[in-house]
Amino acid sequence: MLKAYDYVENSMDRTAIQDSARFNEELKLAKNTVERVLQMEMTDAPVCPGCQSTNVSFFFEKWGVSYLRCETCGTIFVQVGKDTLEAYQTDTALTQFRNSEEYQEEARQKRQLSWQELVDWIVFRSYRYHGKKDGLHVVTGGDRHLGFAERIKDSAICKTYTLLKDAQPGQAEIALSFNLLQQTNAPREHLTALNRALQQHGLLFLSARIGTGFDILALKEYSQIYPYEYVSLLSKAALEKSLEVTGFELLDFSTPGSMDVSYVRKKQAYIAAEESFIRTLMRECDERSLGEFQRFLQKSGMSSYAHIVAKKVEER
Repeated sequence: MLKAYDYVENSMDRTAIQDSARFNEELKLAKNTVERVLQMEMTDAPVCPGCQSTNVSFFFEKWGVSYLRCETCGTIFVQVGKDTLEAYQTDTALTQFRNSEEYQEEARQKRQLSWQELVDWIVFRSYRYHGKKDGLHVVTGGDRHLGFAERIKDSAICKTYTLLKDAQPGQAEIALSFNLLQQTNAPREHLTALNRALQQHGLLFLSARIGTGFDILALKEYSQIYPYEYVSLLSKAALEKSLEVTGFELLDFSTPGSMDVSYVRKKQAYIAAEESFIRTLMRECDERSLGEFQRFLQKSGMSSYAHIVAKKVEER
């Protein structure tokens, strides 16, 4: 069941969740890491990680890395080998920066509200679809921000908290995967691992950057994605199909983001010349009209991030 999210009036700027200087420093470190681990061009025919189609085309290039788009389902992805991706994800300079006390403390200070909203979303949907909201066994794919993990552990919903890599089959009543699917070149493998960790009819709570979001389609390489942090940006159709083939039933799909229009408007100089409609929309419309357009993106499932609830229905 695809379901629209309630319209969010406010449109937060990135500085509300991360200091701009720290974000730029993180971006610089990420770019340096990509340059160090940049792989040779792969000779294998690219395959869409969302629907497995080979009908793909070049979409844009960033930092010397090509992003491809699936013409069958709309997924946007990077064709990257396992070793290259692992080298990026384990780079010492980047991981030390993100694990630093300053980085983690800033997240604790600036993301408390968004974290609490996420916990509330989990609690409400757990009770709605599982009939329980207290004392559950939780498995997680992990989280970059220690403060969020602490918030989950301290909430009434959590009885035990186990990392996916340490989980036993059928151990968990709910599984969490936030902003992880986009970081892998094998999203179906990640979903399969989550399935195995869940009890029958256990719930999966998933968030992911999607390839059908307005900002990436409008800005391409000037949007806030970069290799090899954003590898698989599945479309709505690909997310639904990937969940189905990994043993899940989709219960709830929403794109509650409120920053798409604000971000594209600030970077409208980078909108391609051939995108006449989007350029005119950003230039001519007033705040009220753009707010209505953001509402349309949310309700149509075309904002940047997807929030998903799915139920395990088959063993994988």
